[in-house]
Amino acid sequence: MPVQLAEINTSPPTTDDRLIFDFIDISAQFYSFKQDVINHIQQGIAITVEEHVQHLLALSSILLLKPARTHRDLHKHIDLNTCDALCQHIIQKHKMTNQSFPTEVKLQLEEIIMQLDMDGDRGKACTRLAASQQISALIRDGDTLNPVNRILLSIRNMVEKLPRQIIENGPKETELITRHLEAILSPLFEDLDNDIAFRWTSISDDEKQANIRPDASINIIHGALLSDRIGCGEVKAQYQALNHRFVGIDLVRVATLAKDASDKHKLKSIFAFLVVGKVFVLCSP
Repeated sequence: MPVQLAEINTSPPTTDDRLIFDFIDISAQFYSFKQDVINHIQQGIAITVEEHVQHLLALSSILLLKPARTHRDLHKHIDLNTCDALCQHIIQKHKMTNQSFPTEVKLQLEEIIMQLDMDGDRGKACTRLAASQQISALIRDGDTLNPVNRILLSIRNMVEKLPRQIIENGPKETELITRHLEAILSPLFEDLDNDIAFRWTSISDDEKQANIRPDASINIIHGALLSDRIGCGEVKAQYQALNHRFVGIDLVRVATLAKDASDKHKLKSIFAFLVVGKVFVLCSP
């Protein structure tokens, strides 16, 4: 992934806009790490997307925090314990911790799924349509899209849409999105009654170039016009899960697009996600 140093903002963080955590000036320490990355590039030291995603994102002033998995080069400026503590602080601040789910609803869901015809021999098992009707009956609070109802709608969609077995070598990106992820994610992120649209904007089985539209975008709608982007996502099929270059490019893309949207619309946070086959990664710049 070529880097044009002339396009990188090398200005230090302003004194009135600093992140201070546990009496540590994270902004200053991160800026120091960014300068190290620039120096490495100027010295001809290889920076690859497979091994140095945190370095590449630092060039766009994005601090990537992964629990217990931050790069040792970053630890020269922000130690591992501080990175992990800051990551946990951000998760708690944005209320991204576990949400409770009613036990009685969970038990009823499990009973419905257990009765579902999973092997195709029918017998006394219930059909997908019958299971869908039973799950719909569990929806609470009428027309409210609360977290419980969103999860119920997502599970109902999975019952209706997902095949019993993985077909051949598994779905490529287009089928993964249109059959699997659309069924699962749309009820969780979309709320058209409140003018929030979850859209698939760039679907293809071919590898895309960086810095174009994301695979998914969550936007506010004003009438017939799309407004602020408040979320975005990238997808890789399971057969590409071990291609660290492609996955790294997607992570850089979604993080950069999320930061651009956050800067443009002056957002305190933005929702971003990365799907790699069976793995869903949540980001929150």
